[in-house]
Amino acid sequence: MADLFTLSITEPDLVYHKGFSLSIDSYRLDQKQFLNEVFNSRDESKKKYLDPKEIPLPHELILNRDLLAQLYPSFAEGATPFFTLNWSKYAEFLTFRGGLDPVTGGLWLTDIAHHHLAIAILFLVAGHMYRTNWGIGHGIKDILEAHKGPFTGQGHKGLYEILTTSWHAQLSLNLAMLGSLTIVVAHHMYLMPPYPYLATDYGTQLSLFTHHMWIGGFLIVGILRIRLQDQWLTMALMGGFASIGNNEITVLVNDAKKGSDIDPQEAQQTLEIAEVT
Repeated sequence: MADLFTLSITEPDLVYHKGFSLSIDSYRLDQKQFLNEVFNSRDESKKKYLDPKEIPLPHELILNRDLLAQLYPSFAEGATPFFTLNWSKYAEFLTFRGGLDPVTGGLWLTDIAHHHLAIAILFLVAGHMYRTNWGIGHGIKDILEAHKGPFTGQGHKGLYEILTTSWHAQLSLNLAMLGSLTIVVAHHMYLMPPYPYLATDYGTQLSLFTHHMWIGGFLIVGILRIRLQDQWLTMALMGGFASIGNNEITVLVNDAKKGSDIDPQEAQQTLEIAEVT
């Protein structure tokens, strides 16, 4: 049943994750970018610190168009510039400056928002390539089996079945990609600080680097431990103890009394098998 479920959601799941960058762009645009603009727009000649009462509520950054128009005048025109292809109106909050902000030492938040929005649009277009429940588009299995390299021949034949029916294969790929990406994030967090003034907050910067390097290291090391005898590690990486059946928990704790609603004979047999292996 688990294998069939995995097979049935492969293409739709991939299409869903391709559009996830839209939510990242909304998060950047609504929370970080607008609040940063509020802090920058205060009158330095009158007061040194921003009054907390002047900070807008989160829902106001979405629903209050007048407030948004004070920060970015193009919001007063709504979506008209978008549908009339007058996209230059949005150059206030979607920029392509490059480099770092000389004041904050971090990346331009408007560049980050523009980057995520562009990637989201490309992903949404590319997502139509894969077949979903309506049968429109290509199947990943057909794409893999149709590919014939000059030296490998039909090297991709049977790969789809392996990746969709083997939990070890899925977990290995996920650990490899997520571990590598986490290490890349650790490097980029100090090389290209994404948040204002993070470049000068050395304690936070060092903590973030160490945090992500440790996580990336553990994920990559986890690849080597999947096929070894410590089966509890695979269970933990697959989603935690809460998603594991009672039999597996009984084996994990080596105590049948700690398992709930388990037949004692079945638990005893499972423990004996675990001790032998």
